[in-house]
Amino acid sequence: MDNTTVILPIHRLNEKEKDYFANAIKSVSIQKTETTPKILIVVANEELKKEVESFEFDEKLKFKVLVNDGESDFCSQINHAVNSIETEWF
Repeated sequence: MDNTTVILPIHRLNEKEKDYFANAIKSVSIQKTETTPKILIVVANEELKKEVESFEFDEKLKFKVLVNDGESDFCSQINHAVNSIETEWF
């Protein structure tokens, strides 16, 4: 899975969504694979980027936070991420 990216689009992060986000990250970190996939987190603005970067991530996870200054709907976030991935699969 060295050539796989997991995309997590985020347009807001309230308390309930923080739990969902933490569970999504945990789900990736406990996968039983030969290698850990990269995680690309797409956020709607710089404030969300700072908040996401303040999370405590498992040390083995490789992640990048990408700001999408355009539309923050699901499809726009995914398309923005796909244009930025460096792996074969997502």
